[in-house]
Amino acid sequence: MKTALVINTCRQPLRLKKVLASLVGQSRELTEVLVTEDGEDAETAQVVQTVGSAYACTVKHLSAPWTGQRVCEVRNRAFKHMTADHVVLLDGDCVAHPQFIADHRHYIREGYFVQGWRAAVKEPHVPGFSHEWWVRWSYLLTGRTTGRKRSVRALARLDFSLDYKATFACNQSYWAKDLRAVIVFDSDIVGWGADDYDIAGRLGVIGIKPLS
Repeated sequence: MKTALVINTCRQPLRLKKVLASLVGQSRELTEVLVTEDGEDAETAQVVQTVGSAYACTVKHLSAPWTGQRVCEVRNRAFKHMTADHVVLLDGDCVAHPQFIADHRHYIREGYFVQGWRAAVKEPHVPGFSHEWWVRWSYLLTGRTTGRKRSVRALARLDFSLDYKATFACNQSYWAKDLRAVIVFDSDIVGWGADDYDIAGRLGVIGIKPLS
C-alpha cells in the first residue's frame, strides 16, 4: 500500500515546522508528503525545504496566491499531484504522535475512512510545545492541553457507529479511489468548518462509513 500525507497550511511557518519535525521518523512509511499552502509565503517554503530534506520519501510544496480561506481547494491541489492509493490528512498546526502514520495504515479498510482526533494546546503555551515525548507528557500532566483524554494513545477501540457530523478533517485517512468517486472536496466552499461535514456526508452517500 502506498500512502501519501497531505498537510494543509496557511501562513503559520513556525507551527508547520513543528508538525513536519514530528513526522521525520515516520516518513519511511510514506510514499510522498504534499504540503499544500493557502497563499505563497517565503518562510513556509523555506521550512518545507529545510525539514523536508530529512525525510525518507518525496516531499512536495504546492502553493497558489491567497484568494481567501479555501481549504478544500488547497487539499484538492494536492490530490491532483498525488500518486498513492491511500491518503492521510493532517492540518499544519497538528503535531503528530509517533504512531500517527502507522495507525492510519493499520486501521484503514475497504468501505471505511478513518477518523482520528486531537487535543489542543492552550494558546499561551503553544510556543514551547514540540513533538518530543517529555514535552508532550509535561504539557499533559501540567494542564497545558485541553481534551487530554484524546491526547493519550491507548489500545485502539474501533467505533463503527460514529455520527457523520462528528468528523475532523485535521486527522483523517481515506482510500484515494473513494475520494475520487465523490470528486474529492468541494472547491466552492469558502471559510472555516463546512468541509469536514461535506466530505463525510458525500462519502456516506456512496456507502463509505467513518471508523473512529
